Amino acid sequence: MAQILVIDDDRAVRGAMQLVLQAEGFDVVVAGDGANGVVSAQANAPDLVIVDLFMPGMTGIDTIRAIRERIPSVPIIAISGVLPGAGDSATNSLSSAALTGADVTLHKPFRPNELLQAVRQSMGMPLQAFG
Repeated sequence: MAQILVIDDDRAVRGAMQLVLQAEGFDVVVAGDGANGVVSAQANAPDLVIVDLFMPGMTGIDTIRAIRERIPSVPIIAISGVLPGAGDSATNSLSSAALTGADVTLHKPFRPNELLQAVRQSMGMPLQAFG
């Protein structure tokens, strides 16, 4: 099955995505920040990358740019939640991510079936109903 790289600084979010994706048969590699995510993307040549936009150090936007430079054709899903007091920053960041090269954007929190539909959409797989 396809390999998915999940890049998110929140351990709980990484773990939850890993469990959902592995339950669907995907091989999942995780990274806790953008810099390690870029290294992992180069080393593993994943079939899909999921990137959180709000991370300390290398931002999600910078991570997307770096991965696009190295692996131009890999599908990328950008994910983002609303930071306290940030207003519409998540929506604006997701729009920026789409302009930077994310194929699909997803607001946190999301349901497992929303994540799986985004994965299938970005990988060109048939969409299906999930229980």
